[in-house]
Amino acid sequence: MSKEIKNLYDDLNLKTIPKSILDKFFSTGHYKEYWGGKPFNTEYFNKSENLNFFYNYGQKKELIKLIRDKKLLSEENIFLTIEDLNNYFIEYGKGFKKGYYQFEKDLAPENTLFKNDDQQIIYKIFSKAIQDTSLKKPGLFALSYINHFQIEDLNELYKTEDLKFCSYLKFDEFYKRGIEAGFFYKAWSIILHNPILFESLFNKHFKPKKNEEPQLENKKESLIDYDNSKLTEKIIALNESGVLDFLKNIEPFNHSTNSLAQFLSLCLGEKTVSIQSYINPIINKKNDQSKSPYNTIKTVEKVKLKLIEIGLKIK
Repeated sequence: MSKEIKNLYDDLNLKTIPKSILDKFFSTGHYKEYWGGKPFNTEYFNKSENLNFFYNYGQKKELIKLIRDKKLLSEENIFLTIEDLNNYFIEYGKGFKKGYYQFEKDLAPENTLFKNDDQQIIYKIFSKAIQDTSLKKPGLFALSYINHFQIEDLNELYKTEDLKFCSYLKFDEFYKRGIEAGFFYKAWSIILHNPILFESLFNKHFKPKKNEEPQLENKKESLIDYDNSKLTEKIIALNESGVLDFLKNIEPFNHSTNSLAQFLSLCLGEKTVSIQSYINPIINKKNDQSKSPYNTIKTVEKVKLKLIEIGLKIK
């Protein structure tokens, strides 16, 4: 049985790709220094389901780590095994296949009064390929984060207090992300194999700097400022990185949350009272949880994604 979706690297000489295109393509690699390798570096193939798709291996590596650390659950609150991942990959692959083949159909004009000329089609393909940002990478495997109240129930169910960093997988989210990835992959396949048609657009929007090499795998990431982060985001980042756990166990913070709040105020430039209200629910679960920064799931997801992008391995 032949594979339906072709590897975009087949018959492709990266050295012949214009620099502006190549720079942008390698920037889609979902933080190579953390996950390793070039974009779409691994193929999944399921012969019985007649499915194949391409993804970044580091995503699977992160899921496997979460499983081994007992940090990944199903929607039924059952700990997942490595073997269980195949069922989610099948859903992702179905979505990938749909997005891949739907892509060219979606290039047709939305209004029947108009017809797409070549330039309009080229621009549509270009717009699909550049939709990734620092906070959104199309096609990333979907991790759903567990809110504070669910964690309490799970701790009771499994007789532990170690589930605060757990995530869970949802089949429908994997299918949706697969569709995203199929669109994204098809757009880049077309661009990389027809670079001359797209070079002027990439030069216009992503003008390469002079005397620089393309962003291949050893290229250093540019520095990103997070100086506008909210206090809740800062506290979540400190907790997710293990800094709060470290600090609360050393003198004098192991005896006084007030001292810890004052110290963090010195470091963060935020009000001690505000900091204390946010760290109290984290340090002591018996405290009022209404001020916990983990109550807002969107904020938690945003911070975790930022930490992963920086290169932190979330536990």
